[in-house]
Amino acid sequence: MSTAQLAELAAPLPYPRWQRFVDRHRGRQSGRRRAPGYSNLIAHLDGGAPITAPHHEKLSRQCLVRMHDELLDFEKRVAVTGQRVVRLRHDLVAAELSLKRGAVALAAAKAPLTEDELRPRNPTELTLDGGALLSRRTAMRAHRIAVAAAEYERRIAVIDSLQAAIGDARQEIEREFRVAQARVARLREHYALRAATFWEAVSLTHPEGRQFAVLLPRIRQELPAWVGRSAGDVATELSRLTQITTADTGDGQEGEDREATA
Repeated sequence: MSTAQLAELAAPLPYPRWQRFVDRHRGRQSGRRRAPGYSNLIAHLDGGAPITAPHHEKLSRQCLVRMHDELLDFEKRVAVTGQRVVRLRHDLVAAELSLKRGAVALAAAKAPLTEDELRPRNPTELTLDGGALLSRRTAMRAHRIAVAAAEYERRIAVIDSLQAAIGDARQEIEREFRVAQARVARLREHYALRAATFWEAVSLTHPEGRQFAVLLPRIRQELPAWVGRSAGDVATELSRLTQITTADTGDGQEGEDREATA
């Protein structure tokens, strides 16, 4: 994250006075109306239901909507990166197939000299003895191997470069997800503060406020499932864009090809 982002995410969301007034006002209204009732709260808790009230539900909905907006914003920010990864993965598949062809070419270049290759090919070679002709063919074979080996190494370098680019893109996506998570954490804290302000006002005006206040720590904010996931989980979900697999190459023999031609 950049310094500006770190500074932004470290600071809490502003809680202006007008919002505090609204939350307290709604809380006083609910308290004076005995809403929610203490007995109803106990029944809710015993049944595993959350403690709630109309204004609290409104705050929760606002929070969830804003959290979902953060998810949509994250997806927009990584859309271009995802498209780049798709292109890189297509290039990677092609490069791995090219590497296999290079392995075949290198193996062919390393093949022993045949009897046909040791025969003279022109009038000049007719004057050479067997040793001189063998030396010439050996030099030609060494050159052929060197060219094929250099081409094979070049194709490996292309694959390594593509894999590194895909890895960088994955890290970029994960960084952006961490930003989204941090922004959601700020939203959660902000709306938790607003809910606390509301419920404090409820307990101060509710006829059963003293008993009611004991239950407030059990109030919880529901969060969307993606919020609690790690960047690794998201990378897994985005695997069709970011995960490098040998399945794309057909038979996954790249590693064996490298060992065979080493």
